[in-house]
Amino acid sequence: MPEVPTVAETLPGYAMAVWYGVLGPRGMLPAVVARLNAEINRALLLPEVKGKMAAIGVEVAPEAPADFAARMRADAAKWGRVIRELGVTAGDA
Repeated sequence: MPEVPTVAETLPGYAMAVWYGVLGPRGMLPAVVARLNAEINRALLLPEVKGKMAAIGVEVAPEAPADFAARMRADAAKWGRVIRELGVTAGDA
């Protein structure tokens, strides 16, 4: 529907992204984290995986554990502020 404006066109500055990630238990050995990260990122870039993800609208974006942790912290701060400002509670669901 090209005639319908996007949310970002209607609300300047709006940005929303959905991401998926893999988390492990606290205290995982750094070597295990690094190996899992490398193998998961390698698998995500396989043409058949990347193609299947694209077919369902998922953009594959492998990243390092530290970058993913920073993304989670930033989103927690952003959406936590929105939730507090709107007064959203678990009972609102």
